[in-house]
Amino acid sequence: MRNKNWYIGILAVLFLMSSFSACSDASVYQHKYILNNQTWTYDKPFQFDFDIQDTISGYDLIINLSHKKQYAYSNLYLFVDVEDPNKKTYRDTINCFLCDYAGRFYGDVSGEDVELDLLYKQRISFPDLGTYTIRLEQAMRDSSLQNINSVGLTIKAYQP
Repeated sequence: MRNKNWYIGILAVLFLMSSFSACSDASVYQHKYILNNQTWTYDKPFQFDFDIQDTISGYDLIINLSHKKQYAYSNLYLFVDVEDPNKKTYRDTINCFLCDYAGRFYGDVSGEDVELDLLYKQRISFPDLGTYTIRLEQAMRDSSLQNINSVGLTIKAYQP
């Protein structure tokens, strides 16, 4: 009887391990810039270069932001430049809300840090194969933003 329970336990562990390995992250691209001095100036955009090999599938573009609770504003304006493989650039201006009207931060709060994933584009397809570039530039009235820990970009295959 003891051997039977042991084998059932081993099978259960193997099953769990295989089910966890079957769940894969759908990230196609992910990169993060760490700001050691926690300051983001307007003249220092972050650049993300990535290759697209599939023009049919849909993708989600997610801006990853980490900031301190002491960040001075409830939002963050960004200029987002997307450059396609043909060197044509498209610019968006987006307003990222970081907290609600009561001052409660969106995202994951741990101690003094707030981690937030902002959905920039959902289920988009890229029309051309090749290397794309996305540049993120802070567009706030202050030329130097304090209490920003990191800025990143994640591109995931769209999962309905």
